[in-house]
Amino acid sequence: MQTRSSLSDRKAKAAGFTGLRLVWGETYAPVRRFWKSGLALDAGTRAVPGLVHLYEGERHVATGLIVSDAVEGDEHRFHFKRITFCTDHAPLDYAVDDDVPARLLTSPDRVRPGL
Repeated sequence: MQTRSSLSDRKAKAAGFTGLRLVWGETYAPVRRFWKSGLALDAGTRAVPGLVHLYEGERHVATGLIVSDAVEGDEHRFHFKRITFCTDHAPLDYAVDDDVPARLLTSPDRVRPGL
């Protein structure tokens, strides 16, 4: 368990971490492993609340609710009760057709002279 200023991301990657970090409040811990239903942190990480945020560098990846699963060897495993992945665009309120052209092309006989 580290504060944001006490562990650089380069040191975490050099120690075999994924580049992801789990953030809660002013504290974060580098993620050792990440899979569909959970993640693993360093075994020394114990006081993790349920609601957490997952970051890759400065990019917010997901928000989730986690529960402690097991401590084995040098890993503390957690599983997700809920996880919501973030997107970089607003959701659409309509269905997008797959065959929509990028733009409309005019026929050569309809082009005005001088264009």
